[in-house]
Amino acid sequence: MTDISIRITGRAGRITLQRPDALNAMTYDMCLAMEAALDVWRNDDTVSLVVIDAQGDRAFCSGGDIAELYATGTKGDYAYGQKFWADEYRLNHKIFHYPKPVVSVLQGFTMGGGVGIGCHGSHRIVGDTSQIAMPECGIGLLPDVGGTLMLALAPGRLGEYLGTTAARMNAGDAIHAGFADHYIPEAQWPTLIAQLEATGDAQGIGLAATPPDPGPLQAAQHDIDRHFHGAALSDVLTTLRAEDSDFARDTL
Repeated sequence: MTDISIRITGRAGRITLQRPDALNAMTYDMCLAMEAALDVWRNDDTVSLVVIDAQGDRAFCSGGDIAELYATGTKGDYAYGQKFWADEYRLNHKIFHYPKPVVSVLQGFTMGGGVGIGCHGSHRIVGDTSQIAMPECGIGLLPDVGGTLMLALAPGRLGEYLGTTAARMNAGDAIHAGFADHYIPEAQWPTLIAQLEATGDAQGIGLAATPPDPGPLQAAQHDIDRHFHGAALSDVLTTLRAEDSDFARDTL
């Protein structure tokens, strides 16, 4: 399969998304191939950790490739969509509970289904181009691919804010919100991955990481908490409409 490269390099199981022209959107076949590899490597003593990355500089994974899902759904056939999501969610669950370190390097867009495969592992690395979001919220869809869990664990009322606005997070905000763990300049990623392949030891990630600059959402945490503490969406709208500020206007 040319869309994804799955191999063992040194001590690392390696998964590379290879659809840069499509922003590395994940197809159903790619999902199944990833799961099969993880199942095999779980009990393979030669694999100490898993590294997931992607080709190109625009996106780690912009989401699931839902062209076929859309085509079948608009014809009244919902079986494919049910199968697609059930299998994709099972993959996300396996990544979250995987017994070995799962390292993901998240350049550019990591959105929707990309969050599902990139933000449930044990070592999630972001850089200066990282933009992480749940854009399905913008069309009224429930934050999926395990996103509801991550939003619920976000500090203060940030989860409610992200889940209703579909706002994007840069590196600092992604770490603040719990969608990522480490900021490492992207120029260092190839050397870091080579080190992980050679050693099979994920401890070097923390040693290479540096604190990112605070993101705009972290700076707005007080405003977010003030406006999104209500029990219902109508409460949020009431407080936003009553305030004349850039935050309130932009959020509305």
